[in-house]
Amino acid sequence: MGPRSRRSYDHGPVAEETTEMSSNDNTTLRTNSLLPYLGFYEIYPLQTYGTGLDSKPTLKRGDITTSPWCTVYLVLEYRRWCFGYRKIRSESDPLTALHAGLFAISPQGSEFYGAKKMDYENKLVLAPMVRVGTLPFRLLSAQYGADITYGEEIIDHKLVKCERQINESIGSTDFVEKGTKNVVFRTCHEERNRVVFQMGTSDAVRALSAAQIVCKDIAAVDINMGCPKSFSMSGGMGAALLAKPLLIHDILTTLKRNLSTPITCKIRLLKSTQDTVELARRIEKTGVSAIAVHGRRVADRPRDPAKWSEIADVVAALSIPVIANGDVFEYEDFQRFKVATGASSVMVARGALWNASIFSSKCKLPWEDVKREYVRKSILWDNDIRSTKHTLKEMITHYSSLELPEGKAVTRSETSADLAKLYGEEKYYQFVNENRSLLNGNRQIYYASMGDHYIQN
Repeated sequence: MGPRSRRSYDHGPVAEETTEMSSNDNTTLRTNSLLPYLGFYEIYPLQTYGTGLDSKPTLKRGDITTSPWCTVYLVLEYRRWCFGYRKIRSESDPLTALHAGLFAISPQGSEFYGAKKMDYENKLVLAPMVRVGTLPFRLLSAQYGADITYGEEIIDHKLVKCERQINESIGSTDFVEKGTKNVVFRTCHEERNRVVFQMGTSDAVRALSAAQIVCKDIAAVDINMGCPKSFSMSGGMGAALLAKPLLIHDILTTLKRNLSTPITCKIRLLKSTQDTVELARRIEKTGVSAIAVHGRRVADRPRDPAKWSEIADVVAALSIPVIANGDVFEYEDFQRFKVATGASSVMVARGALWNASIFSSKCKLPWEDVKREYVRKSILWDNDIRSTKHTLKEMITHYSSLELPEGKAVTRSETSADLAKLYGEEKYYQFVNENRSLLNGNRQIYYASMGDHYIQN
């Protein structure tokens, strides 16, 4: 099925069916043969390098280029999301090439052959939040400007029981518990270069086994060393690791030596600044790419002010990037926090939960609008209803009360259809569900979440 009309989706100008590829660095590819796969993408490349092209080949739908003399870059840009640039030049990334409608393969120099890299400088970061940081909320935050998005903590015991499945219905990659339909972790290619998988673990070998299952579909692996909740600490995970520096070293070095994916960790402050700095230095020696520091101690509660000055002491002692976390509630707080601590980047949890548009440099949107956008993304990505309800109730509790009609209605809701009705998204819910099987994951319906007029009038 081809793309819907520009009137509904605003694809932009439709280009020629075929495009010539020359040996200069400024060739542009715009082909409507790609639109059935992409829907909401604009295609901008191509750049070619090397010599030996005796003629100007023509790329058509489905073409495969295996020339040893050139490397082809496809630069994909979201029309409205601005997710940045991707390089597609490896047979090890067939899913990306399939989405683009052609393979652009080079036998040399693939970015997938070496270690992955991730930039931690001057980034706005979504913190890991249990039952909140699922795919819809991560994409919502990225839409508003988050550069790096952490998923909710997943325990290694759970992940090692999972198998990787491509969900063609919605275009996601799911890690499903074997023998069940329980989706433990869901991601998609759109967030591949920004999503951080946060793991709860207390064993280096098991952590490695779990990380190897997901490492090809994520940007980085983070080890949770800061969660003070009993469900995490009781298994020797989370903040319980802070008292076990040798185990920390074992876990991080094992992951670092065996994976090409960036490895990071997130800690809390220890009893004294000196203890925190000493632990951070030991962590740095394991070769991690960055460290996130929450400016509270294990015994502190969210109402207790974050200790920015103690994070600054950690930053001064390290040479690797430090991500500062604690008490960011407005967009201006990002810069204030960064200046006060000297941190490379800043992470936000509750401020984003209450209104994900905190990442927007333009202005914070009304929370009602953000809430409805979250509902739509939860419908689109078939989010677990329990997760969706939990996130909505957290939003409502901050601004209102669960005892008022909206809160009670969310509590009573049993399906996404119930939530769609509550928030006036019945037409959107119907549109998505009627077109899922027909479009079979070709990403057309995904564009529906981007614009205001997703249904033809």
